[in-house]
Amino acid sequence: MIKVDGQQDLPVIPLGKSSDVRVGQPVVALGAPLDLSGTVTSGIVSALDRTIQVPGDNGETALLVSAVQTDAATLGAEK
Repeated sequence: MIKVDGQQDLPVIPLGKSSDVRVGQPVVALGAPLDLSGTVTSGIVSALDRTIQVPGDNGETALLVSAVQTDAATLGAEK
């Protein structure tokens, strides 16, 4: 959610559903994937239903399943 002071009647962008995403579609994702807090990613969807091995607890690895992959690098968001 973004709060904008001093503006009236701004358009609202609806949240999307991952089940509606298609390869090649432009996307913007906000969140904290893989402990990268305050991130914003934009680009296009390059793959769906990916399984990715990621660092887990105590030196173990974990699997991210059914991931949506984009072509853009993750960038830190301004706070």
